[in-house]
Amino acid sequence: MNLKRVAGVTAFSWVSLAVAAAPPGTARDPVVARAGAQTATAAEVRAALHALSYTLPPEALSTPVQLRGAAEAVIRPKTLAAMKLVDQETPEARRYIEHQRTAGWMKGWLDIQEAKAIARLNATPDLLERRARELYTQRAARLRAPTEASVTVILVDSYRRGFADATARVTEVERRIAGWTGDFAVLAEELTDDPAVRAKTTSVTFDVVPQQAEPPLRRVVFETMKPGEVTGPHATNHGLIFVRLNSRKEGALRPFEEVREQLIDEIRTEVAKQTRQEAYAKVADKPVELVGPYAEKAEKAAQAAASKPAIAVTTGAPTAGRPATPEGKR
Repeated sequence: MNLKRVAGVTAFSWVSLAVAAAPPGTARDPVVARAGAQTATAAEVRAALHALSYTLPPEALSTPVQLRGAAEAVIRPKTLAAMKLVDQETPEARRYIEHQRTAGWMKGWLDIQEAKAIARLNATPDLLERRARELYTQRAARLRAPTEASVTVILVDSYRRGFADATARVTEVERRIAGWTGDFAVLAEELTDDPAVRAKTTSVTFDVVPQQAEPPLRRVVFETMKPGEVTGPHATNHGLIFVRLNSRKEGALRPFEEVREQLIDEIRTEVAKQTRQEAYAKVADKPVELVGPYAEKAEKAAQAAASKPAIAVTTGAPTAGRPATPEGKR
């Protein structure tokens, strides 16, 4: 149930915020929000917030943001009905809209089952903590900090240089690297086309994690290279890159307290998903079978599909009169 406020709608005129959280069953049900001629009462707003009441404290439900969102969920359908916009649609469209209204019963019921399950989970903090620690052990590999590598790079700006000049430059860089025995960073500063290095606003040596590296460099830097090795040229979005791996540090397992809330959120998400599936299964215990004319249509469609010839699978061999396409050239 999405009760977030929709941007750009007509502003509401608030009569009272405090009474919107009044207990149900009171003799008086005051109007607490208004948009033009349409209004929302305290009881209607409470109903719109009911699913959230299982997991949020009363003070959280009484904030202007929550109350305004709930009031909007009450008022907008009233506005739609008052304007008789649905009546202007075709009969098929009106049937669809009616179907959506009744289908909302199912969604509302599932929302309540989910909210109650999360409330039960939150009511057992010791169990939730234990499950989070079990998940921490199970997903230790995923919870490690990213591996970090120190690299030094030489850029050949193939976009600016053009093909012939870039090819000659790559040959020159390869020759210089092969004969270099000193500090690689010194050579990189001399040879790189990176304008930021030339302007001394950045360095040829820097630290990088896998998420920051382009795919061609990610594999070699974090999987195949050994510290001290130089490889290249590698094609990247910036040009051709020669890279030296200076060091690589495997990420340490992040402390439990650092990822505790993340794990608890994952547990809640999984409980919510499982609860909705189990609740839906209660009303979906019998399969839906097509009958009458729709059953006949389904049978004819199955027969037509079965009668179609199988699609031939090519092996990559060239067909007659057509040369094979070289790999990488389309």
